[in-house]
Amino acid sequence: MKNCDLCDIMNNIHTTLHGMYLEEKDPFIIVDCNTCYVPMVVFVNHNEPSAQGLQKAIEVAEENFPDKRVDLKRRKIPNHPHFHLR
Repeated sequence: MKNCDLCDIMNNIHTTLHGMYLEEKDPFIIVDCNTCYVPMVVFVNHNEPSAQGLQKAIEVAEENFPDKRVDLKRRKIPNHPHFHLR
């Protein structure tokens, strides 16, 4: 079975880390996507975030990247919660 690319990012960051938000119930990091080179929010595990956790992540992302829009569509890695800021 192929490893999860987003889990690999969590364990060995090879890109720009913009921030870690690990104090919340639904922890996440913000890194640059290795494929499309835009910031993305990656939740630390494969569990779907709570509505509150997702909202917190969106707020943090919008606060840190006000010129970007949140894109919640998962394309290449649909089974690991994340979203891009385009």
